[in-house]
Amino acid sequence: MLEEVLTRRLTKLSQDNYPDLLLIDGGEGHLSIANMVLNKFKCHIPLVCISKGVERNAGREVFHQVNKDPFTLDKHLPMMKYLQILRDEAHRFAITSHRKKRTQAMNFSTLKQILGVGSVRRKILINHFTSLIDIKNATLEQLKKIDGINTKTAEAIFNFFHS
Repeated sequence: MLEEVLTRRLTKLSQDNYPDLLLIDGGEGHLSIANMVLNKFKCHIPLVCISKGVERNAGREVFHQVNKDPFTLDKHLPMMKYLQILRDEAHRFAITSHRKKRTQAMNFSTLKQILGVGSVRRKILINHFTSLIDIKNATLEQLKKIDGINTKTAEAIFNFFHS
């Protein structure tokens, strides 16, 4: 995944727009993958990976660089606290994104069971209502008002959840 993300990102940038530093959340494995991608692009961006260290404790982060020994910073330094906040935000974003995708996948799989609801109508329903619970709680009249959902399909959806 990291290889894919970095490849996409570097493909979109010209060498004039490369960042001054790449800070990657991860340990030596992430470091080697990121370094491989940078070499593929013949890119000489300084690369640092940050990991939680052996005990996986905040405040004991370890920094990794290519062909250099790992190092750490004093946990009381403002820079260290800032880097922890950045890392925690990256984790929060990834977890939120993963949960959203998982919820949508579950919503889609439940909607697949409804006769007359194909991929296009599933997308219409998910875009109109934000969750499967909202679809389940929708009245027949609300379902009929959705563009792309005819009366027969609205009744099938309503009956699926209320029979």
